[in-house]
Amino acid sequence: MFLFLKHYLCSFISSLLFIGLFSIACSSSPKETEKEIAPLAISLNDSAMQLARSYDSLQIETALDLWEEALEIQPDYEIALMNKLVFLNHQGRTTEAMKTLEKLELLQPDNSELKVWSGIFTEIHRDSLHARRKFIEADKSYKKQLNSSSGASRAYQLLLINYAVNLKFLGMESDANKLLEEIKNRKGNEDLYDMTTNFQLLNRQELIKQFQSAKP
Repeated sequence: MFLFLKHYLCSFISSLLFIGLFSIACSSSPKETEKEIAPLAISLNDSAMQLARSYDSLQIETALDLWEEALEIQPDYEIALMNKLVFLNHQGRTTEAMKTLEKLELLQPDNSELKVWSGIFTEIHRDSLHARRKFIEADKSYKKQLNSSSGASRAYQLLLINYAVNLKFLGMESDANKLLEEIKNRKGNEDLYDMTTNFQLLNRQELIKQFQSAKP
């Protein structure tokens, strides 16, 4: 689940929630690889990641300070923002995580997974109406992506899984599980069987609990 590429070190917020999806946000997107990242910002991000992966609370707080420094140098450094988001959430600093997520959404307005994250964070803040709007936005975005993607690709299958999970957040449990069942039984998707089965077993509230309690 983790992508280790020199300065593009990042963690997923959960080993179960949105497997394979948030690589879109964590990995180097075409937009980011095309722009020049300040070497000092890269170095600070790398150092922060080394500290944070100790999972020691004090080390993580130091890492968060380093990410803040990196973002002062390069405010649009998406990888540093994502890493900061993941570990703010890990530390229970939900309000700051939400603000970081909002910055990421501005940089990646078409990222469906960020819309889902935003919905989950908003739900945790007990604003269920706003959360639902975010899940609806994600649903529309997923449909747009699916319509423009090749159904034969692995990326398409992972996108379908994300789409199905978001259906659960919209309260469409039956439709989500039916789609997940189709995905896992599709020829060529044998390696996705366990993943889809795990998602089928989790209902909406359980997914949110996974998000809140998961170790990055």
